[in-house]
Amino acid sequence: MFNSLKSKSLQRIKAEYPNWVGGIVIEQMALNLNFKPSNVSRRLRELKRDGYLEVRYMNGYAEYKYRPSQEREPILTKEQEEINILKLACR
Repeated sequence: MFNSLKSKSLQRIKAEYPNWVGGIVIEQMALNLNFKPSNVSRRLRELKRDGYLEVRYMNGYAEYKYRPSQEREPILTKEQEEINILKLACR
């Protein structure tokens, strides 16, 4: 990854592994880098979707934890799932 907000967020959370990191900590980091909290929230959702993060909600606040590569499973979109079903059906 590049030196982007997404990669900086992942690096920050990865540095705390195996502990959970509060979303507010990552939002504060983003503010210090002159990014809006909504921007970092979107990047964190993308990292979760891509399998790099776990997320849990405690008292209405998100907490994030890094997922090591051996724990990651590819997350398929609905379209990818449908393509896989069609491939199986054509065999």
